[in-house]
Amino acid sequence: MKAVKVILGGLLLAVPGSLAVANDDSLNSHGRTVYEQHCLVCHQADGGGVPNMQPELWSSPRLNGPAPALIRFILHGSAELPPEQRSHDNIMPGFATLIDEDLAALLSYLRQTFDNDAPAITAAQIARVRAAEQMSADDN
Repeated sequence: MKAVKVILGGLLLAVPGSLAVANDDSLNSHGRTVYEQHCLVCHQADGGGVPNMQPELWSSPRLNGPAPALIRFILHGSAELPPEQRSHDNIMPGFATLIDEDLAALLSYLRQTFDNDAPAITAAQIARVRAAEQMSADDN
C-alpha cells in the first residue's frame, strides 16, 4: 500500500504542473484572440505595425516596461501621451471597455511574443490600476 500511495502522491503532484502549462497555453491563446480582434488591423499579424502610422511591437520598451504604466497606456490609449512622446500619426484608442481578464490575457500575450520578454500581467493587476485611478478621480 505504501508504494501505491507514493505513486498516487507523485501523480497528484504532477497534475498541478500540467494544469499550469494548460493554463499558460489557454491564456496565450486567449491573448492572441483578443489581439486579433482589437489590435491586428493596426499592428498587423506579425506585430510589425505600419511605418509612420502604428508602431511595431517587436522588442517594445513599453511592452517590456513597468506593468502599471503599460496598463494605464492600454486603458487610455496614446491620445493621453504628450505630443512629443507620440512617434506615429495614428492615435491608439483606449481599451478600458475590455474586461480585466481580456486585458490581462492581451498584455501577457504581447509581453511574451514579438521578441518581448516580460512577466505576465494578471487581471488583479488591471483591477488595482483601475481602482487607483478611480480613487484619484474621486479625490478630484
